[in-house]
Amino acid sequence: MGSISVTGFGSATAVPDTAVVRVAAVHRAEVLADALAGAESARASVVSAAGDLVVSTVNLSVWPVHEEGQRAGFEARHGLTVAAGDVATASDLLARLASEVGDRLEVEGVDLTVSDPTSALGAAREAA
Repeated sequence: MGSISVTGFGSATAVPDTAVVRVAAVHRAEVLADALAGAESARASVVSAAGDLVVSTVNLSVWPVHEEGQRAGFEARHGLTVAAGDVATASDLLARLASEVGDRLEVEGVDLTVSDPTSALGAAREAA
């Protein structure tokens, strides 16, 4: 039997309507257990500052820190995302995080996304 193959290209645009804040709660200490405990404390501060916003843990990592060729302790890091809703809310959240988490906070970025891409995907398929 024969076969038919069809290829198409279509595109559609969608305006981002959600801001996702990417941060890390970080702590450095001489002992691994202290580094983990400090990072957990910083993570709890992120969750507290986020209030009703959805916070998700992306990863947890710990590694040895070296200074001048010598082991200087350990650094633990909780990678987190916070669904902030819009850019204004993300901005307010970052200000609260800076105040409440302080130097144990690393801001990795703010991603603008489309919360429900269904209609844009349908329009792109239709255009194809």
